Amino acid sequence: MSLFQYYDRLINWPGQMALIAALSAAGALLVAAAVLLAFGKVRRFARALGIIGVVLLMVVLWFFHDQTITEKQGPHVTVIRFTHSRWVRLQVDAVLIGLPSVAAVVMTSVLLSTRRRLLARVPRLLKMGRRHSVQKEYGAALREYNEAIRTAPDLAEAYFRRGSLYQAMGETVLALADYDRAIERDPGLAAAYLERGKIRTESGDFDNALADFRDLMNLKANDPESYLHRGICLVKKGMLSDAAVDFHRVLKLTNHSDFSEPAKNYLRICQSQTHSSLPPPSGNGSPSLPSPTQPRAHDLNR
Repeated sequence: MSLFQYYDRLINWPGQMALIAALSAAGALLVAAAVLLAFGKVRRFARALGIIGVVLLMVVLWFFHDQTITEKQGPHVTVIRFTHSRWVRLQVDAVLIGLPSVAAVVMTSVLLSTRRRLLARVPRLLKMGRRHSVQKEYGAALREYNEAIRTAPDLAEAYFRRGSLYQAMGETVLALADYDRAIERDPGLAAAYLERGKIRTESGDFDNALADFRDLMNLKANDPESYLHRGICLVKKGMLSDAAVDFHRVLKLTNHSDFSEPAKNYLRICQSQTHSSLPPPSGNGSPSLPSPTQPRAHDLNR
């Protein structure tokens, strides 16, 4: 049997009812894909359904286009002709050529429209997440933030908010990962540097914490909170004189108790530890003080 005969058998194998059923299935797949895309649900699955629907529809049309009828017009004469007229087949040709482009345009339009609608929900999701977080409803807050990230995976604020939630829950490793993602997406997000610097200070990663505070100060000059937390980091690293400079800067910048009181307390700690490290008194009873040194260049620049 020749290749043409195999093709002829294959193309004429499904009957009219089978083609109608396949056409209905293709339509159902396309409708399902459009509905899922419209609601923003399982978008990859929806696109896969749409592609399968388009391919199935094109296969049905191809069968419709190429099916033939064999007629015996005499003892020795057999005529094979197309089942449908030339005009109908030309229309099918036009659909076969244009269908992929039309389907792509329609699916892209639906996807973009859905994405715009979903993005409009993101501020509300973040607001609800903050509300749940304040009320210590951490599970509900996490669901809101996860949905915001799924909807807008490049939005730095969504990762920052989720990182803040993890930090409140004591999940510092997860919080650091989210702060990293937030900074990758928006290097100008000052709050992420601050919170990451705090966590690194608490975990003893002082050098990286100081790098975060340096970047933060480049973004927010003369911010008392930045100087306060850098000073705390310097205290824990043992750099008391540098820490005292930062605490004095806090007191010059603000008298707000949230910043001034901790700065005063840490200044007392710096002074007490400095005095305890002084050498014993000299013969006349006065403490033997080290000779004055020139001010450091980075102190002059503060």
